[in-house]
Amino acid sequence: TPLMKISNVDSIADLIDRLIIELIKMSTFERKKHEERSKQNPDSTLIANYDAGSRAANEIRSALKNKINATLEDAINNGKYDVLKEVRVF
Repeated sequence: TPLMKISNVDSIADLIDRLIIELIKMSTFERKKHEERSKQNPDSTLIANYDAGSRAANEIRSALKNKINATLEDAINNGKYDVLKEVRVF
């Protein structure tokens, strides 16, 4: 039995949104790392911090991709994809 997805928590749209955020973070850390390395006197601590940030974002990216794949596989195998309807007060 497929689990009901919760809007703004674990729907495919939310997972993809978070994936985009992690890709932007990873790209930003990589750009900053490259910029720091190209300086005349690069700060090795700063480079290491940017590298750690990039690696962390990459780990989350991989986990999100796995979750998206599992969610899509579940929907295909069960022939449906259910998301709880969100009721807004505004």
